[in-house]
Amino acid sequence: MDQALYAKAAEIIWKEDRFKNIVLRMGTIHIICNALSILGKRFGDGGLKYILIVSQIIVEGSINGVIDGRHYNRAVRAHKCVYEAMMRLVWSEFMESLESKNQEERTAVASFLEQVNAMSNDLSQDSFDCLFESSSIAKVLAMWEEFLNHHRHHNGDLCAFWMSYLEYVETIVLGLLVPHEKEIGIHIYKP
Repeated sequence: MDQALYAKAAEIIWKEDRFKNIVLRMGTIHIICNALSILGKRFGDGGLKYILIVSQIIVEGSINGVIDGRHYNRAVRAHKCVYEAMMRLVWSEFMESLESKNQEERTAVASFLEQVNAMSNDLSQDSFDCLFESSSIAKVLAMWEEFLNHHRHHNGDLCAFWMSYLEYVETIVLGLLVPHEKEIGIHIYKP
């Protein structure tokens, strides 16, 4: 239900014992708006506003609505763009870090990237299954997770701060967004 109905229903449940076994849930869009607001409060003054304005993802007049989570579509688009840009930077650094790895690890990543390229040339369920059944994917995913954990915990407070942004956007916003889009039958622009 939406926020207004949720508030009224919660009042009724709190007052009446016969409704104590009812569990209320706000609609997904309202949960996402709250998550966007939390993101804005935590990261807005930490540089996110500046990033969004300077990169021209959001114009200065709309930034407060995006940061507060009131402009749903703009906020979702903005966080997707920043998430993708930051993940590209992290991936680039991951690829540079391979120079210090052993030959087996470099070979696993090279094999994985070849398989991804092959899949992109032949988009089919078979090529997708082949990629996810390959022996190199588990090794590459383990290396990637180790790399991310190192950045979360051993690269200083600023790095940990922005890594938490990436984690929050991925798990909360994007994690809620995909089922929500299917639930209401919409397609939101994905950069």
